This record gives sequence, C-alpha cells and structure tokens, in this order.
Amino acid sequence: MLSICKTKSRALGKIFLGVSCLLVSLNQAADVDAVHHGDDAGQTPEVLMLGDGGLLQPQVLVRGSRIFYMATHAWKAGENNPVLPTDRFSFQINSLQNVATGRSGAGTRTDAIQEFRFLAEKTLFDGNVSVELLLPFYNTTLYESSSQADFSLGSQIDTQFGDMGFGVKGLLFSNGSSAVSAGLRVETPTKDDYRIWDDVRSDDSVWHFTPYISGRWDNRENWFASGVLSYRLNDSPFRSYVVGTSNDVLLREPEYLALDGALGCWLCKRNHGSGLADVAAMFEVHYTSASTRQSNRPAGSLQGIPTNNSDLGYTDYLNLTIGCAAYFEGGLEYSGGFAFPLRDTLTPSGSGTSYISSTDRSYSWAFVSNVGWRF
Repeated sequence: MLSICKTKSRALGKIFLGVSCLLVSLNQAADVDAVHHGDDAGQTPEVLMLGDGGLLQPQVLVRGSRIFYMATHAWKAGENNPVLPTDRFSFQINSLQNVATGRSGAGTRTDAIQEFRFLAEKTLFDGNVSVELLLPFYNTTLYESSSQADFSLGSQIDTQFGDMGFGVKGLLFSNGSSAVSAGLRVETPTKDDYRIWDDVRSDDSVWHFTPYISGRWDNRENWFASGVLSYRLNDSPFRSYVVGTSNDVLLREPEYLALDGALGCWLCKRNHGSGLADVAAMFEVHYTSASTRQSNRPAGSLQGIPTNNSDLGYTDYLNLTIGCAAYFEGGLEYSGGFAFPLRDTLTPSGSGTSYISSTDRSYSWAFVSNVGWRF
C-alpha cells in the first residue's frame, strides 16, 4: 500500500507540474496578437499530422485456456492537432490491420480494428486559446464477454464507446511563418470496464493527462514542418480481480513519452475557382516509448488476474506515416495516408511468461484519415 501511495504521489506531482506549465503558457498566450489562419489571410492552411492510430500496450486478461488482449486506444497530441488554435470540426477514421486480440491453444488471433473520433475545437481570447471536446467510438476488442458462448469463441470485435476527452491549448509564439503552442489533453474513464465470463474483471477508472508542446514552420513557398513533444500520465492504478477469490490487486499502466514529427511540401496552392484550393504531401515519424513498466502482479495469482504487462518492458513504437491533404474552398479538408511500423521486437523485456510475442508492433499496417471543416 505504501508503494502504491508513493507511486500515486509521483504521478500526481507530474500532473501538477504539467498543469502549472500549461497555466504559465496560457498567461503568456494572452499577450500574443491574434493570429490569421490560412483561409482568413489568403495563405495556405496549416497541415495537420495524420498520426499512427495511437494504439498502446493492451491489457491482458487470462481465463482458463483463453488470453484476451484488450486494446488500449490513446488520444495522442501528435495527430489531428493544429499548432494554432482553430475553430473546427473533424471526424477521424483509422483502420488498423492485423492487431493481436487474443490467444488460445490454436495460436494468436488477429483482427482489424477501426477508430472513429469526433472532435470539436473552439477558439477563445482573440484566437490565442482554444478548447477541445472528443467523442471516440471504436470497433475494437469486446470489453465484456459475459456468456460461455462468447468465451468459447475467444476474443471478439464489437463497437465500443471509448474514453471521452477534452483539451485546452494556448499560443505561445507566432510570427507568420512559425508558431509554438502548449496544451493539455485529458481522457476520462467513460468506456466499459473489462469482464470475462462474469468472474474475471478489471475496473478501469483511470484518468489520463497528456501535457504537450508543439511547433510548426512554413517557408511560405513549398515546404513546411511540424513537431509535438508530449507525455501521457495516469492518475491512479486500476483494480483487477477474480470474483470469489483472493486475487484482487491494483495495477498501474505505463506512462508514455511521445515525439511526433512531420515534413511536407505543397503540390498545389490557391487554385481558386475550382473548388480544390490546396494540396500537400507529408511524411511523418511517430515515436512512442513506455517510460515506465506496468506494475507487477503479485506472485501466485496467475490465473485470472489480468496480465503481467511488465513482461512487455519499456515498449518503443516507431511508425512511419505517408499521406496527402486536400483543402477546399469554404474550409472543408480531407487528409489520408498509410502508417507502417518500423520496429518489431520479438522478445519482451522482463521475466516470466510472455503473453505477447511482438511488443513494438501493434499492427501490420494502418489506413489513417481525417475529414474536417474550419470556420
């Protein structure tokens, strides 16, 4: 219990530091002049990173001969997030292929997983600050296998409501060709808890906080670049237990450091009168590292307790995304591309039973896209 309290105090301290930095940033942002965006100033719009899907280490539940990999979807700061505060709506659609969803005597099962994220962003204080609201839906691993029939089929895919999120962002610096901002994204525990046949349970009431700093550069001719540095924290452990047994533990998820960068060029600019105004191509690199391990499960409580994810170690995801973005008159935009993992560590770090054989590759490839409207 003492170690849990110390760990929680450490995480809360990091959260307090991140929020404090954000408040300082917003105070500085109040002194920045209002920014004119591409459509308002007759310039090219800011190109948003497509991202890599944001799939992190799964939660692993064991029930008899079945192992269930519960997908962990994260709202990353390095995807669909403009550096400049912007009035907009967006709908993000990602399709991740060959995601490991479970294992039995027949081997590892893989499925395609889809992510659907609705986002609204509204500017405040003359365009220097913005607030965000996220409503996520996922066609992902079934969180509740409540019947023997469901259990006998193994891991299933179903539509689930994810963790609703909100965020705030403040502009720190802008000179027309470059800009820097800082923000905080918060994910609330609104998705269903995990249930396997009514007795193996995981109650996830964890809040996630992601402070970040982002920047962009545009040479006002053909080239542009952007980058985001972020850190994903959790406020508390989650409870995992088996009904009717003494297997009842608190486990803490890893914390994640993420570095996302993009380089792009304009293929077509300001083609007025045709409907299609601007077209850009971009190359993105997304690095996400588990800077802490998930806390260990007590010895002797193997059956049912969801996972010894400490076997996964300090996971390093490195993904490449290649895509294009098209901007239309009236503020409409569409971007799409493909993401590919660049790393594949076959032997997990740590000791004990390995539940997952590939720790640095959460999918084989992914299609990522976004439809938006700036107003």
